[in-house]
Amino acid sequence: MDYKEGDRIRVEKGGAAYEGVVMPSVTGHIVLKMVSGYNVGIEPDGAQITFLEPKKEIQKPEKQVKVTKNKGLKNVVFISTGGTIASKIDYRSGAVSSQCSADDIVRTIPELDDIANIRGRVVANILSENMTPQIWTELARAVYEEIDNGADGIVIAHGTDTMMYSAAALAFMLDTPVPVVFVGSQRSADRPSSDNVMNAICATKVAVSDIAQVCTARGETELALRDKIEPECAIVKFTPGARPEILGNYIDAGYKGIVIEGTGLGHVSTDWVPEIKRATQANIPIVIASQCLHGRVCDRVYDTGTDMLKAGAIEAEDMLPEVALVKLMCVLGQTSDLSEVQTLMQEKWANDISDCSLE
Repeated sequence: MDYKEGDRIRVEKGGAAYEGVVMPSVTGHIVLKMVSGYNVGIEPDGAQITFLEPKKEIQKPEKQVKVTKNKGLKNVVFISTGGTIASKIDYRSGAVSSQCSADDIVRTIPELDDIANIRGRVVANILSENMTPQIWTELARAVYEEIDNGADGIVIAHGTDTMMYSAAALAFMLDTPVPVVFVGSQRSADRPSSDNVMNAICATKVAVSDIAQVCTARGETELALRDKIEPECAIVKFTPGARPEILGNYIDAGYKGIVIEGTGLGHVSTDWVPEIKRATQANIPIVIASQCLHGRVCDRVYDTGTDMLKAGAIEAEDMLPEVALVKLMCVLGQTSDLSEVQTLMQEKWANDISDCSLE
């Protein structure tokens, strides 16, 4: 029978029956959003389908929550980039809708009204795998504006897939006197076991707490914004037997900076060294990070490492490769001079480099 996304149907197969709203499917299975909040997938062959009701429009909340400002509470701006923290499922349509006005946030998570004066702002409405350096710039500018206008704390709702990249970007792009807290959830808002409400409450408490400011050592920091960024940077992972042409392809493609995930202390095979030299001679910085989670890059121990340094490679200290990539983008937004790039990459900006290596 004919049905479309958003319709409510009943599916019977193998002695079991399921009722729910038809959700998108790319596998050919029938996917239903059940009243429990969970999805079920059913192979359509041999299934008996009964149409129950057509798709309904997203329902507006019947009860409006009037947000009033409490002078005894701090002011927190809740910035959404499209995560599930401030989203709500509409079981009549099966859709998850963004809820990011102050009224919407407090209606969805009323406990926040007792923690801070909440105001909402939308910067993007995307899945976090679609995050880009351009959106980081928009996000950093939005945070800067809100703090400059008197916000006591910022909570950024963000998808978990690329949250670490965005958090690193803002740490490098902003000097802030107030807490800026990224928050996401592991389970979507339509799940009964979703952690989005608890995470939002905890993030807001951090955003208004004195201890958060002390721990980040930013209570006396003057607000500053560095919103220039070079997005044309890449990470290349070295593996045994990897051909140097892999690095060469990135050089020839016009990338402005490259982070190599080297082995151990930060090594690549000797046949990669000429490509590193070719890149640096073309004013393309090559930053060497390690595939190891702990420890510091040191290319001054073995011959290959010293050859890499002679070719112009820059050691990333003990930065994670992803952090080194984001930092390189930010550094290249400030300067393209290789000696200055090396100096800035090896300076600690936002606890990105440890003072000493413990392992």
